[in-house]
Amino acid sequence: MRHWENEAFRRPNECYACTGSSEKARYARLLDAAKDCGDKKGARLGTDLNARWGYLWAFVHTDGVEPTNNEAERDLRPAVLWRKGSFGTWSHGGKRFVERSLTVSATARKLGLHLFGFLVEACRALHHQQPAPTFYGATT
Repeated sequence: MRHWENEAFRRPNECYACTGSSEKARYARLLDAAKDCGDKKGARLGTDLNARWGYLWAFVHTDGVEPTNNEAERDLRPAVLWRKGSFGTWSHGGKRFVERSLTVSATARKLGLHLFGFLVEACRALHHQQPAPTFYGATT
């Protein structure tokens, strides 16, 4: 359980809404200042964040929206570590192999399935000229 899902740590959305207005106003002033700060990168950041203003506060108004992107970061970490350790790929076919391998691995992990068993079934299906296995309808 993530700390913001725990009732002891979680403020209800109504509470976010009542305190959020002053926080929103503070951030709006900061973004306006960034747009006019004279620094090209700072101005671009202020403009980009202003354009996405509604998305910045989605977790305040929408139940189930997490205030962080930690899950997405965790999902990408194996691919980043693989790329860092292997120095990437050198061919189009290599890129396709890696993207598909990492996708199958991540999907199996999210579904709680054993990757090795899935790969054995895929090889068996190829060898016997049968349809490849699928994750649809898979149970843990």
